[in-house]
Amino acid sequence: CPFDEWFSAFLKGLSRGPPGCLSALRSLRFPVVSYNCSSVDAEGAQSLSAIICRGLVPSLSDLKLTLSRTGVEGMQALRDAFSSPHVSALRRLKFSFTPRHPEALQSASNDEFDRSYGDELRILSVAFSSGRLCRLTELKLKGIGGICDIRALCVGLGSGQLTSLRTLSLKRVQFTSGICLDGGVMGCRALSEALVVEKVPALGTLEVVKSQLRTEGLRALVEGWEDHNPPLLRHLNLRNNMLTKYATDPLLSLQRAKTMPSLECVDLIGNPLDEEYVLQWGSVDNFRYPGGDIDLRSDCGMYEVD
Repeated sequence: CPFDEWFSAFLKGLSRGPPGCLSALRSLRFPVVSYNCSSVDAEGAQSLSAIICRGLVPSLSDLKLTLSRTGVEGMQALRDAFSSPHVSALRRLKFSFTPRHPEALQSASNDEFDRSYGDELRILSVAFSSGRLCRLTELKLKGIGGICDIRALCVGLGSGQLTSLRTLSLKRVQFTSGICLDGGVMGCRALSEALVVEKVPALGTLEVVKSQLRTEGLRALVEGWEDHNPPLLRHLNLRNNMLTKYATDPLLSLQRAKTMPSLECVDLIGNPLDEEYVLQWGSVDNFRYPGGDIDLRSDCGMYEVD
């Protein structure tokens, strides 16, 4: 893709600068505009790693990258960058992925799609476990595959090194795809083990959006939290999944057991809930549901919809 080549050349040029030459740079994003073909390639990742490891961007606090074609070699370079002492200013990271092959978009049962980024995410998890990202407050991932990818990610999330993380956003994460057709049970169990208060003590917002999450998966997540010390969540955003009316049972159980007393808002907008059934529990103040008349932007925060 010509955008990839341009960005790689741009980063290569920047990497040749003297230390501190970009000392005021706080935010970097590629692609700037969403193009299906655009991704940081291996060469671009190596140049970006050199920029960070040489201390050229000591103030970089916000980094957003598409890593669909970065590959193992490129991800190893990024691992080295995020494990270096020069990332102490990073506060916000967003990584986007897309299936390697267009036909994967047409078939959720494609095994290659299910395992598409497991190797890369295992490498990335090493960086999450390094302790160098202990000041990171926001982590967003979009477009990773099924259970293999989720388990690889959870190794880093559960390392206990992301102690300042306040927001974790998982969008278009295929909890139900490929060889994993259990409604997201295995993926949610892995999440419940990684996201406990001892490991992510500052986590206040969890978003699992547009991720084919089913009621069985949500039940596994809640049951896992009941067996451990759950994070001190204030906002749980479950918009645009595949949760049915029965999803309310584990959520209400979570509330009644006071397992998560800090929870202020559960957002279920965009799920196929039965309206008559919802009316039975719609009076619970901290639940937002289809047809609700409460301004979600003021109560649950402004969520991205991409």
